[in-house]
Amino acid sequence: MASKTLAELFSEIDLIAGNCGLLEPATNEVIEDFVRELNSKLSNQMPDDLKTLFEWHNGQAMGNALLPNCDRRLLSVQELMQVWHFFLDKSNEYLEPFKTSWLPIQTNDCSDYLVYDIKTGGLIEYWHDDPERDVVFTSLREWASEVISVLSKDALTSARDENVLMNASPENMTVQVFSQTGKGNTLLAKEISDITGKAIIEVFKMLKNGGRGSALEWKLSLAENSMEMSRQVRFAKRVAARMELAGITPEIRVVFMNNSWEVSQDDLEMLSLRCIQP
Repeated sequence: MASKTLAELFSEIDLIAGNCGLLEPATNEVIEDFVRELNSKLSNQMPDDLKTLFEWHNGQAMGNALLPNCDRRLLSVQELMQVWHFFLDKSNEYLEPFKTSWLPIQTNDCSDYLVYDIKTGGLIEYWHDDPERDVVFTSLREWASEVISVLSKDALTSARDENVLMNASPENMTVQVFSQTGKGNTLLAKEISDITGKAIIEVFKMLKNGGRGSALEWKLSLAENSMEMSRQVRFAKRVAARMELAGITPEIRVVFMNNSWEVSQDDLEMLSLRCIQP
C-alpha cells in the first residue's frame, strides 16, 4: 500500500483533532508574499511540504493547542514572518544559536518555537532559555504522523472514559465538586449546605480554598439504595449549577477505580438516571 501524502495526513488530523482553533488555509496572496520574502532573504525556493502546511491551515487561534498535554499552537504565515524577522535582526536580544534557515511554525507563546529548517526539512526545538537545539522530527511528514498517533491515542482514552461512565457500576463511583479558583461566599455556603446537608464550614472551605483537595464528595457506595445514589448525584449537579450562578467556576470529577476525569453537568444528569435503571 502506498504511503499517505502529507496532504492526506493533514486531512486525517482534521478528522480527529476536533475543535482546536485551527484557522482557514493561507490564501495564495499570503503564500506569494512569503515566497517573495523567502527569496529576498535566502534565495531559496518554497519547499513543497511547507507550502502544503500553509495550504492546510494558516495557523491556530491563541489559547489553543494541537495536542493534549502540549501547549504549542500553529503559527500563521504572517506570525511566522514576524518572528523570523525578529531573529534576523541582530540588534534584538535572544539566546543563540538561531540560524537564518530556521522558520518558526509552532510556539507556546512564551518565546519557545518549533522551527522548520528550510535546508534540511527537519523540525528543531528552539528554547529561549536553553541553548540545546534538538532535531525532533526529520520532516513535516514525520511530525504529522506523530500528531495523528498522539491524537488517536487520546481519542481512544476519551472513548474508554466515556464507556466507563456509560457502563461501569455507579455504586463504585465518587462524585467530586470544587471551585477552580477559590472565592469565599458565606451566603452561598449556607445555601449549598441547606441543599446537600453538608456542614457549612466544609462548604465554605471548598469555595474559599479552591482545588481538588477541598472538594465536596459524594461516595455512592455509601448510599442506602439506588434512589439515594441518584439523589446524591443530583446534589452534586445542583451545587455546580448554583456555583456558576454565583460567578464561581466549578469543576466536577468522577472517580472510579483510582482513576478520575472531569465531567459536565449533563454527564451527571445521565449518571443520576443510570443509578435508578434496573
